[in-house]
Amino acid sequence: MQMLKLKLVLAALLAAMILGGCNRSESGGKDPVARDIEGQAFIVTETRDNVKLGLLGVYVADQQAVSKLLNDLRDQIISELKRERQMAFDRVKFEGEFNSFKSALNDWAKGAKVFVADPGEKLAEKWDDRFVSECNSIIKSYEPKFPEGSSDEEFLRSISKRISDGLDQLRRKGGGVTLLTTDADGRFSTTLVGERHFIFAQSELIIGDSEEFYLWFHIISPDSKQFLANTDLIKSAEELYERLATIGDWDLLESDVDATETSPAVRNLISKCNGELLQERVLLTSRSLEKKEAEENRLRILEQERILEEEKNEKIGLQRLRRRGQKVKAMRPTKLNCSQSDWND
Repeated sequence: MQMLKLKLVLAALLAAMILGGCNRSESGGKDPVARDIEGQAFIVTETRDNVKLGLLGVYVADQQAVSKLLNDLRDQIISELKRERQMAFDRVKFEGEFNSFKSALNDWAKGAKVFVADPGEKLAEKWDDRFVSECNSIIKSYEPKFPEGSSDEEFLRSISKRISDGLDQLRRKGGGVTLLTTDADGRFSTTLVGERHFIFAQSELIIGDSEEFYLWFHIISPDSKQFLANTDLIKSAEELYERLATIGDWDLLESDVDATETSPAVRNLISKCNGELLQERVLLTSRSLEKKEAEENRLRILEQERILEEEKNEKIGLQRLRRRGQKVKAMRPTKLNCSQSDWND
């Protein structure tokens, strides 16, 4: 009986060893490697001051967690980037449509300008102050409808918040994400199990009168020392997009998010703005014609007055000549009718 029990125990041990060997062979024959890392977060300012980032939240996530996160956020991020680029494209189109005209309007005070509506036809219309002021008002009223789009920092903040929220949700579910907090010197440490891990952190820092935003998201290097500093910062929307596309292995090209034409709404706005400017130009032309007609009438009246004045002066001159002639005639001696005998006497 004891021999039977011993055989059963040995058989169980042998089976366990065999199963363990199979599992190791299936995983490449190696157990996951654990390694300790430590790091520090700091920023060197333009004045060369070294600012340590204490109480900074640092997310460490494995490859599976990051892949899941970026797959979930991919459509949102691409949609946001497309929207940003479309806004920028529309703004450039608007500026290209009106900038040269607006610049000429703004330079009006420097000297006389001429608005050539159609250079081919050489239609030149002299501007006046009212026209300049009205056109400036029209263009400025449309400018808020062509937003410049979010700045790089605003875009970085928006996408960064989505990433941090997603990482935090995975952390709460135990999905391969750890949240570390730096100490007063900006230091952090943890133990990693596995090969590929990523680090994510974001921070705001007030320097002088401005608030700076800092963002890090990259693969953890094989070194035991990790640094979150100026050299690893993501500084632009383009850089963030490229980083996410690389980490998430997105099979996208830049052309997939680039804007190639103005949106229909913007085309309508540009058309309306041009229409109002054209209407003001028509009014200017009408005013110019009215001024021209008024000037012609004024000159015509002056000419008529000049002619009348000349005719009046001519009549006065003739009258004076007649009077002078009459006086001369009155002063001449009268011819006497005397006979020869009268002379003899």
